[in-house]
Amino acid sequence: MDSTPIPIKDAAYTLGVLESDINNWIDKDKPILVKDFIGRLCVPEDFVNNCASNPDYKEAVRKAIYSEIRLRINDETSNQNENFREQRLSLLNEYNKYIKDLEELHLKYIEKIDILNNENGLVAAYMLFFKAISLLWTASDCIKVGQWFSGSFLREIDETLDLAHYFIIEENATAGKKHLRNWFRLNKAPKNQTCREAISKWESSINPQYSEDDNKILNNELYYKKSKWIHPTLNLIREVIIFEESNGEVIAKGFDYRTCGYERKLFEYTKKLLKSSIWSAYQVFMLCFRDMMPLDKKDIELILAYDKLFNNLD
Repeated sequence: MDSTPIPIKDAAYTLGVLESDINNWIDKDKPILVKDFIGRLCVPEDFVNNCASNPDYKEAVRKAIYSEIRLRINDETSNQNENFREQRLSLLNEYNKYIKDLEELHLKYIEKIDILNNENGLVAAYMLFFKAISLLWTASDCIKVGQWFSGSFLREIDETLDLAHYFIIEENATAGKKHLRNWFRLNKAPKNQTCREAISKWESSINPQYSEDDNKILNNELYYKKSKWIHPTLNLIREVIIFEESNGEVIAKGFDYRTCGYERKLFEYTKKLLKSSIWSAYQVFMLCFRDMMPLDKKDIELILAYDKLFNNLD
């Protein structure tokens, strides 16, 4: 049976091991490697499953934890913790400006929306954006105080944006009409998979460089990566447990129940994942409302300027 190719870096994270150990197992077992449609080298899914049964697997996990212990200790002893904290708070101040601008942009058009009397895609998308922006504030406020598992909000943000986009592009389709009616009158929302499939088809129609299947793969991959935050999976827990090395053994010493003390991880989460959700919000706002609202020219220019800014950020 064919299996889904997995990028090598993602395979290492899935298994909780160093990428070097994945590469060693590749050299030994010689699985068939393929490149995906964006050029990443991938291994078969069944190879990853087999790695989890490798006799060296547990030792590889210990090596990965040792690596994190040494990195975390080095951060603590070299004043890197404070540097990462300052960078995180600086980024949050910057990102909060972007969220505030998006909030003001959204509120500016409230008089164009008849929330009580219209049950169309535009009204649904507009209300959903209120939730998405509020969730962005919630995620930002939580990461500011160092709450690691606030990453769970990221998938909810993306699902809210997906549904807003879905209602705009599928408003006149049979399924879209049914889902709009259910959303307004029965308090039901379609599955996110339904939204992702419709968006993938729409994306391939406006940019034939990637097929509908390619877009499905990429959209599903992004979705499942952020889903790890909301599911009780192991790695997001293990990577912030307080471990120490004693006489060649790894010992768990405690947990950061409220404020996470691993500033490097908090900074990486802020820089990559929170930024990604804010950027997505601006992009989907443009897709939903540029023509349907329509947006003022100066607001379109603002969004395009932000899109360029996000594209150039490290």
